[in-house]
Amino acid sequence: MKKLIALLMIWLLPTAAATAQEVRPVPAEISTLANQAVDLVLRSIPRRVQRPVVIAVAGLQAEGRETQLGELFAMTTTSRLVNEQDSRITVLAGQHLEVIRRSGLLPAGYPDIETGLPPDYVVNGRVYLAAGTLYVAVQVIHLPEAVVAGGIELAFPASDAVRDLLQSSVAQEEGWDPYEPDSQDQPGRLYPGESVSGHTIMPDGDEDWFLVEVEGLEGGGFMNVYTRGTTDTYMEVYGPDDPYMLLVENDDSEDNNPRVGLSVANGQKYWVKVRGYDESTTGSYLIVAEIETYGEDPAEPNNSLEEASPLAVDEEWSSSLIIPVGDVDWYAIEIPASAGENLLLTVETCGEIDTYMDLYDENEVLLMSDDDGGDETNARISMLIDRPGRYYARVVHFEDSGAGPYRIRAGIGRVPLDEYEPNNSVESATPIAVDEEVQSHTFVHAEDVDWLTFSLSSGGTVVIETGGDTDTVMALFDRAENLIAEDDDGGRDANARIQRYLPAGTYYVRIGQFQDNPRPGSVYTVSVTSGPVRPACYCLFHTLSLVDDLSSDDRVIHL
Repeated sequence: MKKLIALLMIWLLPTAAATAQEVRPVPAEISTLANQAVDLVLRSIPRRVQRPVVIAVAGLQAEGRETQLGELFAMTTTSRLVNEQDSRITVLAGQHLEVIRRSGLLPAGYPDIETGLPPDYVVNGRVYLAAGTLYVAVQVIHLPEAVVAGGIELAFPASDAVRDLLQSSVAQEEGWDPYEPDSQDQPGRLYPGESVSGHTIMPDGDEDWFLVEVEGLEGGGFMNVYTRGTTDTYMEVYGPDDPYMLLVENDDSEDNNPRVGLSVANGQKYWVKVRGYDESTTGSYLIVAEIETYGEDPAEPNNSLEEASPLAVDEEWSSSLIIPVGDVDWYAIEIPASAGENLLLTVETCGEIDTYMDLYDENEVLLMSDDDGGDETNARISMLIDRPGRYYARVVHFEDSGAGPYRIRAGIGRVPLDEYEPNNSVESATPIAVDEEVQSHTFVHAEDVDWLTFSLSSGGTVVIETGGDTDTVMALFDRAENLIAEDDDGGRDANARIQRYLPAGTYYVRIGQFQDNPRPGSVYTVSVTSGPVRPACYCLFHTLSLVDDLSSDDRVIHL
């Protein structure tokens, strides 16, 4: 046996040295449990023995199945029993005998390791996970009578590492979920601020239920519950205090994972159901519950146009909340007559929630809508207003189940007058003369497009290009509005440029802003000029260049 131990040490030491920087201690729960088990064994065997008693350490079973948690416990306890160097005991390798036998390190003629010595004592246990707590019961069993010689029971909060070890077992491949049963009548506890991995939707049609209790919350709050992982999950939330009252549901907020948000109050209970997108969807996932505390919304009540909160222009951001789910916020924006004419009104939100905005005039006529025109998922509306007066902004969450805090502000600015407006369609296209003028245009709002038209009395090469600091995109059409060419950054800097040989006729040009960063009020110039004349022999040279078998004499062209 000493020879075997020496061989194992020689085999393991280089690997340990190579990975020294990656070594981490076993989870504290396993370490504590192993120490308790060692003490239990040494207390359970007689103080005096005629020969060393044989000890075998089994794993910890959950729901009658072996787990990696149990395997780590068995290995740690076995090692620490050996390190005690107690002459009363001999420690078997237990369930790892087969691994040692296959290693090829055994001396020739070594006895049958698959049988080994019959153990006198076996250390065995069970583990249970409930409400975020790991419960463990370990017993020392005296054989062959199968008499319990000693036992311990422990309970401690389950860390993420322990949860992963509990579920990342061979049993997981068979579809076992250590959190089962987690039904509507027996939901698993989900604590706010907790990230729980290892839940599995399996077999087909499986549903996992969780109970979230809101505790220690002062004032109003907002709860987000979401999953992470590659499994396509679907979520439903019930309550408050009623597991049969469906409040909100969601499918794919991010990738294949749902996210549900709702306003909550202290003392309320909510039930969360997670299932696969359809009956055949199975797999594991991680679930998270988060609760944020908010004070009162200073803008409320502003749930209708009649209750609209004043939003002063050109001032600091105003804080607001979309709470509860389905909340609608209205704002009144007053543009004084002293502001003048030809003004650009911009209303935008800021924050982490996905806002959606509508802008109305004082007669409640919808002027413009926007979803993600601002930063990230924020709304931004910029449009030219033809007169002072009152305007209304309506803000909601883009998702029916969404809620949370955001900020909002309004601003006005003067826009250079565009003498060519309106020219937002083919019918209202602005004529531009070839080789005679450079026109200056303004995008009066972010989605504004300008149409131009020009005519050629004879065929020729034409260059259409913009100038300035605005990132423009351009498209060229024939008289029947068939697309001929288009360009983004073919000109100088971010300007558009199209060079094309065109037959005689009428043509249209559409110019807009590149939509990754449109800026209302942006100015640009545009011109249409004649390019170099196409050589008369162009087609002949082009044809000859495609012929590979011409002799040098054949390539001489006489004009």
